[in-house]
Amino acid sequence: MACFSHTVKDFERLMPTFSIDEQPEVFFTSTEISREVRSLLSAGRLRQLGPRLYTKNTVDPLEIVSRRNCWQIAAGYFPGAVVADRTALEARPAADGSLTLVAANKNEQKLAGLRIRPRLGPGPTDGDERWMGEDLYMSSRPRAFLENLRASRARTGLPRTLSVEEVEERLDEHAQLRPESLNELRDAARRVAPALDAEAEFAQLDELIGTLSGTREGELRSERARARRAGAPFDQRRIESLRASHERLVGLAPSGTPANERQDVSTFAFYEAYCP
Repeated sequence: MACFSHTVKDFERLMPTFSIDEQPEVFFTSTEISREVRSLLSAGRLRQLGPRLYTKNTVDPLEIVSRRNCWQIAAGYFPGAVVADRTALEARPAADGSLTLVAANKNEQKLAGLRIRPRLGPGPTDGDERWMGEDLYMSSRPRAFLENLRASRARTGLPRTLSVEEVEERLDEHAQLRPESLNELRDAARRVAPALDAEAEFAQLDELIGTLSGTREGELRSERARARRAGAPFDQRRIESLRASHERLVGLAPSGTPANERQDVSTFAFYEAYCP
């Protein structure tokens, strides 16, 4: 009979070691490292973000840590999921922390500052691409527009999809660099719609694009969309940027020079303008 002389310590030396320094800011635990994680958690060197999820960041608020690492977290809980609905057009968590996915299950995950909202539906289709180096896919633009035209209501927080007015604004943004890109988007949406069971949504998208382009007489809700149909589109982001710059410059305006009867100040404006 063979004699086993290895001790428990011998086996512990053969097992892979856990180093907190080698971990990313957030990471998922496993059976192999659970003991070390519990020890570091008790020592205050780790904080728990959610089920099986920890962070070595012990300084920043957990809400900030969660949102900063939202894609890694989503891929850990829902590997192979598709970023969909409003998140597919916004490419970030919504104002209420919502991050919407199409996944194999619809068990919502709520973390500090982040609410991952999966739903059942088709997995990656033609045009969906890997996202941010994680085990996630980003909906193609045609899929994102089609699925955002599906009506949704929120019991709490924001709806899963954008409003029709918001979709119109996104279409306007899509057309800003190349107006003909709207026709390309429509053609691609026509091809992908059957795989998504979205023929009705394609009909609505087709109507919106035609109305934006001025080839159809439909109703538009967005001021930006109506401006594009009238042939006078404008860049809302540029307007907001200029407005912010104006407010900043107004706040930096120099204070007036107090009157001094013994000093001639008539040339001060010249020196301030040309001799900063």
